[in-house]
Order: sequence, then structure tokens, then C-alpha cells
Amino acid sequence: MAFKPYLFAIIGLFGLTYGFALILQWLLDRDKIRLGAAFGIRGALVFGFLGLWIHELSHAGLALLFRHKITDMKLMELHPSGQDITLGHVTHTYNKRSLYQAMGNFFIGLGPIIGCSGVILIALWVLLPATFTDLINLIFSLTQQFDINNLGLAISDLVRNMPVNIHLFIFLLILVETAFGFGLSRADLSGSLLGLPYIVVLVGLLSVADYLLNFHWLAFLIQLDVLLGIMLSLVLLISICYSLLIYLITAPFV
Repeated sequence: MAFKPYLFAIIGLFGLTYGFALILQWLLDRDKIRLGAAFGIRGALVFGFLGLWIHELSHAGLALLFRHKITDMKLMELHPSGQDITLGHVTHTYNKRSLYQAMGNFFIGLGPIIGCSGVILIALWVLLPATFTDLINLIFSLTQQFDINNLGLAISDLVRNMPVNIHLFIFLLILVETAFGFGLSRADLSGSLLGLPYIVVLVGLLSVADYLLNFHWLAFLIQLDVLLGIMLSLVLLISICYSLLIYLITAPFV
């Protein structure tokens, strides 16, 4: 078997990750600018304080998981400084001789996407368990047999079948507040790139080993690409809806 499928799977894995991350950064930076112009910095906090806290806590949690030392942390800053648009920060250091800690930079930088997705899934599981089960079934069925033509129809069916009650209202409120946290700053992306070479080498070595020994790593890698694509597409859809909402709210004031 040629090694080309491994290369495509590896490129897809990291291409999807950073491609979606850059789009999310651009979208949510625009939202911060519009909210700031319409309502001041406190407007951005009102429309996204939960996402902001989850964003920073995700960085901090993964930093601790990868044994980094947190030297400074603020969940909220009312007067951000510098050209980059930030409303909180986590500063951490690590042992550059430790491969584990160096590799952790990749996950720490991208942590808010993981953390915010996790909070939304937990909220869905607690408030709308039937919809949560339908979503999980949909995701795993698509990883087994992906059909992009049916993806939009499946998502629309999922949304249409959601019960209209107080639990849905609470979930949508959490969704709106959490979506703000998906955006990554330039510092987040730069930090994740520090760990990227180590992740690429690890995935590459596993791919070479599977090419020689055939322990089904390629099949797992392809399924991971599909799962990542589906999850990031849902995250992007949420962020686009959030951006449209912010546009409608701020349009009379900007």
C-alpha cells in the first residue's frame, strides 16, 4: 500500500485544525470590534462573559494537564492593551527539555475550542438529553459512512426535533454566551505552533510504523479526520449564527 493516504490524512488533520481556527479567529475578532464600538468593552463582556471564562480556564486546565507552571492568570480584563483583542489571559512557562510539556503547547493554544465544545455538549446532555443522544448518534454514523449531501438535512432534522421548552431557552442562552470563547487570539495560535512540530513527528512516526506493521492506525486517522471535520463544522456553524446575532444587535449603534 502506498504511503500517500497517510500524507493526505496527516495534512487533513492539521489543515482542518488550523483552517477552522483561523476562520473562528477572524469571525470572533470582528464580533469583539462591533460589540466594543457599539457598547464599549463591557458590551463584549455582557455578550460573552461565560465564553471568556471558559476560554481562559481551558488554557489553564490544559496547561496544568501538561505540567506547565501558571505564572499569571486573569479571567477578565476591562481594559485590554496592545493591538491584539484580548479580554483575559493565562501566562505559563514550561521545561523546554520535556517533550511532553513542549507537545502540550499545541493543545493549550487550541484549548478554548476543546473547552467551549465540551461545555456546550455537557449543557446539551443535561438540558436536552434526547437531542444530545441524537447528535452523538449522528456524529458516529457519519464517521462510519460520511455523506456530505445528507449532512445539512440531518442537522436540520436534529434542530427541528428539539423540544420547545424552558430547557431549550436555557441551552440557547448558554450557547450564545459560550460561543464568544471559541475565538483564538494571535498569542493562542502562536503558542499552539510551538507544539505543532512534536505532534507532527509523533503522528508521522505512528504512520510509518503502521505502514510497516499494519496495526490499523490509518483507519483511525481517517475516522479522526472525519470526526474533527464534523465537530469543527458544527463549531463554525454556531460561531456564524453568533456573529449574525451580534451584527443584528449592534447594527443600529455602529
